[in-house]
Amino acid sequence: ILYLNLFSLLTKVNLYFGGGYTSDVVDAVVWAAGGEVPGIPMNENPAEVINLSLGGSGACLQSEQDAFALASRLGSLVVTSAGNSNADVSNFSPANCDNVMVVAAGRINGGRASYSNYGSLVHLTAPGGGGSVDGNPNGYVWQASNSSDTSPDLGEPTYVGMSGTSMASPHVAGVAAMVQSAVVAAGGDPLSPAELQELLIDSVRPFPSNPDRPIGAGLLDAPGALELALGSDPGDPGDPGEPDAIELTNGVALTGLSGSAGSSTLYSIEVPAGESLLSVVTYGGRGDVSVYVSAGEAPTAEDHDRASTRPGNNETVRIVRP
Repeated sequence: ILYLNLFSLLTKVNLYFGGGYTSDVVDAVVWAAGGEVPGIPMNENPAEVINLSLGGSGACLQSEQDAFALASRLGSLVVTSAGNSNADVSNFSPANCDNVMVVAAGRINGGRASYSNYGSLVHLTAPGGGGSVDGNPNGYVWQASNSSDTSPDLGEPTYVGMSGTSMASPHVAGVAAMVQSAVVAAGGDPLSPAELQELLIDSVRPFPSNPDRPIGAGLLDAPGALELALGSDPGDPGDPGEPDAIELTNGVALTGLSGSAGSSTLYSIEVPAGESLLSVVTYGGRGDVSVYVSAGEAPTAEDHDRASTRPGNNETVRIVRP
């Protein structure tokens, strides 16, 4: 079953294909973007964002490429899943076509999901679910579904947890539609597909650590995309906001971390009032890490409240009455 989600500013259309053909997808993309499909009434509300949670191995067909090029000319950004074969995305269509935005799947910790395709054609990563490695419910994207395999009219609505790049791609399409809507609501002109894609890439959050394979510029960041599109923090236009940081949980160790020489990662923890001691500890692995800690602001190697910079990875910062 192929699922095609069509997002416009105010509407979303779902087309369900039970054993459909690539030609069906091509016609659907053309129709969704406002193009002409023989024998089908014209779409009176063309989608500005089209999500394709589908794909297969092989080269991009000319019919697919023509459809995506037409959609782009008509003002529709086409977002597609990278695929779930743990392989280079260049061998999978439609992700290897031009005029599409390719999305890999990330785990709850921001790392690459083990199944996600990768490579230089991937633009960014969005939540896809890590599966059983992250447990239930954290390893899955929970969503509305239907008990029928062929049509929503034949089944009952339900709620399921799934994982895959098919879950990651709609996150990007949804944020793209939200950004486009916010820009128009603020009195601006709609962004072109190229401008919208560039904005989503420019506003990503950095990966917590270097991915094991190339999966784009970073992690999808909805608030960051809105802030970049509107020129300010939508939650507080006059406040630059707190720096992005990975939130720590007291007593819970983060494992599997890595980083290249000279890189840094920002973490935060909220210490309850009245605590007598805060200990920040790193241990294990290979290489050399330094720890810098500050209260209320992001520390740097030059400006911080406390630090531990011994050779190796075993560092400890203890703060009495934090």
